[in-house]
Amino acid sequence: MKKICKIVANILIISLLSGCITPEEKAQLKLEQQRKIIEADNNKCIGYGFTKGTDQFSNCMMQLDISRKEEAALKKILRCERAKQRQENKKGPSASGWGAVLEGALDGLEVSDCD
Repeated sequence: MKKICKIVANILIISLLSGCITPEEKAQLKLEQQRKIIEADNNKCIGYGFTKGTDQFSNCMMQLDISRKEEAALKKILRCERAKQRQENKKGPSASGWGAVLEGALDGLEVSDCD
């Protein structure tokens, strides 16, 4: 029951916080995050000894981007497999009433973007 209460509290907090930001601010935050990633990649490639503007530098940047995308894809696959496994292992709802409804909805959300 405590787990469900924590989940509900987290959902409420996220909902409240997401309602406080405009789409423009959200887009700006995403751009800023992308800039930070690019800056970090630039610094890594320079740290590896590559010079900006060279083919080697471009390849370094590309490899860092590919690695990040592969890592994200692998994390998604693992998350989806764990969620599917949890659903298969459930013999019935562990909660009752609204808790069971919420638990079922969260389980559905967890695998909604999985293939």
